Amino acid sequence: MAERVSIGIRMHSGWGILVAIGEAAELLERRRVTIVDEDATGGKMPFHHAENMALASASKFLEGYTARCASMATAAVAQFIADLGAQKRKIAAAGIVLASGKALPALENILASHALIHTAEGELFRNCMRRACEVHGISVFGYPERDLFELATAGLGSGAVAQIANAGKKLGPPWTADHKNAALAASLALREVKRGAARATAG
Repeated sequence: MAERVSIGIRMHSGWGILVAIGEAAELLERRRVTIVDEDATGGKMPFHHAENMALASASKFLEGYTARCASMATAAVAQFIADLGAQKRKIAAAGIVLASGKALPALENILASHALIHTAEGELFRNCMRRACEVHGISVFGYPERDLFELATAGLGSGAVAQIANAGKKLGPPWTADHKNAALAASLALREVKRGAARATAG
């Protein structure tokens, strides 16, 4: 029987950190993934590229750009699934580290604001990874980064949080804040799945 694990995701502009966490808060895998072609039009900053376009042209460009990113994200998740499957492990959930979580306005308003352009780019890459997980049937949970430590301490306990913080010692570097936060999100997501299964059994 396959071991149930979860993955955590912390995205940046076109790339991100993926980790896999086991049921005992054990770090199993980690990797950096890229979901953009940096040499393609727009590079890692699609909304910056679209900033001075006519609205219809910007919308069309961003639609195509997002589709390409989504395809690369789906392939990256598929590879992670395959690699973990070869170890007799199955991904039960994914936790994504979020930004503020505020809803974005219409594209016209985004392109008129440099701050919103940055926010929209972050959302684009996170959403591509979210959809990639969902395509593969993985339940996805999001956790705002600013609340992550508090949520993890309340939900997992301080001992588990400390264990995750030190998990990189076993595998060695790199073990950055991105890795740690992705691991906390993964552990919280696995907890959600366990609680859901327990409620279903009780019902």
